[in-house]
Amino acid sequence: MKIYEDIEQRTPEWFKLKLGKFSGTDFATVANGRKDTIETLCYKKASEIITGQRATTKYTSSDMERGNELEADARAMFELETGLKVQEVGFVELNEYCGVSPDGLIIGKKQGVEFKCKDYHTHLKFLLEGDNSYKWQLQGSLYVTKYDLWHFGSYNPNFPIDDRLKMVEIYPDKEAFEKLDEGLDRCIDRVKEILEQYGIKTEVQEEVEEPEVDIMELIASIDSPESALEARTTIIEADVVKMLKQQYQEVFTGRIALLNYRFEKKEKKFYEGGVDE
Repeated sequence: MKIYEDIEQRTPEWFKLKLGKFSGTDFATVANGRKDTIETLCYKKASEIITGQRATTKYTSSDMERGNELEADARAMFELETGLKVQEVGFVELNEYCGVSPDGLIIGKKQGVEFKCKDYHTHLKFLLEGDNSYKWQLQGSLYVTKYDLWHFGSYNPNFPIDDRLKMVEIYPDKEAFEKLDEGLDRCIDRVKEILEQYGIKTEVQEEVEEPEVDIMELIASIDSPESALEARTTIIEADVVKMLKQQYQEVFTGRIALLNYRFEKKEKKFYEGGVDE
């Protein structure tokens, strides 16, 4: 997981970062969508990767505009009422095909927050009955971050002060996670298939991690022919990794020559009844 703290949401950099990734509003389709709906979504993500452009035309509803205007007020009221501090972040990336854009992460805790700045009637309904329509967005946020809790609520400044903000706590749902896990695997595989059919290679060879080997410490630890062989093998394998990168050939040769000399010396002492200190 990678958290982008310095990118502001709804900026060109943020939109570029989200291209080709399954995120909040996609999770309901990923987990429970019809086959044709999932196929359309996968083609949209693949087309974004190919073109570098958003597949969905720019759309802003009155709810979205209101949310953008009032989110800061909701955050301030939440911090005042709970004593928790919210850090704004741009994006939380699970991998190159998935991530979320939370309204905030709670500082010092494995928790996040999501505000909906609802219209009068929908806010009233939330106060009286709650709202389960954002289940997959919230579970998706918990799935991506692996956090323990998500604070979810509705804010409307026109209600009496005690009813302007109502928050509920959302916890990870094992069944939802299983559906997201299966759905994302299926959707990501499909996006890769589409890209490869178009002619774009999607499998990137992972960089080989270079083992850290302290040769002198390893040699000093030799106290038997078996440990001498094990030490020799460890160092040779470490240097072979480096040779695969076409580096350190001289170092490799020098180390092996030194090892051969030191091993022979130690093994001779061992068989004669002692080991070099």
